[in-house]
Amino acid sequence: MIGDSHPAVWRFDSNGQLEQGWPKTGRMGAGGGVIEQGIIFGIAPHPDGGVWLGGRLRTEANGSDATLWWLRDDGTLHPQSPRSWDRPGVAGGYQAGFGLAAGPDGVWMAGWLRGEAGLDDAGVWRLSNANGGIAGFPLARVDDSPREDSPSEIARDVAVDDEGHAWVTGGVQGHVTDMAVWRFAPDGELSGGPYIFNNGAGGDWNDGGWGIKVDPAGAVWVVGTSSGDVGAGLDMAVWKLE
Repeated sequence: MIGDSHPAVWRFDSNGQLEQGWPKTGRMGAGGGVIEQGIIFGIAPHPDGGVWLGGRLRTEANGSDATLWWLRDDGTLHPQSPRSWDRPGVAGGYQAGFGLAAGPDGVWMAGWLRGEAGLDDAGVWRLSNANGGIAGFPLARVDDSPREDSPSEIARDVAVDDEGHAWVTGGVQGHVTDMAVWRFAPDGELSGGPYIFNNGAGGDWNDGGWGIKVDPAGAVWVVGTSSGDVGAGLDMAVWKLE
């Protein structure tokens, strides 16, 4: 049942066999107004062992909070997990973490926050490796799009380069959706973008970034979808930023 789903984590050995005692599932520390439903979307390694998990937990107001868990190597939650964020003043708002990336000092999470009139803002969260919040986060990217018809933004994935900058991809949504890339300095300041891309499949319709990585040479790769003319369907798309 959708209303009774719980976060779940499986762990496999190097031969692809499920390790004894896994999966770990349950309410994973649910409390403080959070009820049953929870979903994990992203995973990244923790330097002290175990993994960071990102996703959402449903709230009593029938919304959801963006949530980070630290699942330790023995399969137990860190005592301060989960860490959840809502958006003050937005009753029943839908916040969610989606993509995760481990940086030199902590973890970054990309997702979205529900704003006024049901519109979304791209959201970026960051926690230190000690599971502590970092000042200035979460970020809500509003009024950053150069497109006048883009009232909504969404972030789906994040990657961290060798200098500690976070590259975030997703989309800016208006009459159509364009693929977008933002770059953030380690302190959370926007240091590049949004870089807007459309016409990946030869038309002027919907494009979106779903995954992002930085290669050893520093080039940024984005995978996602692109559509041509109206009704033409979706194509796989790959973008490279140098």
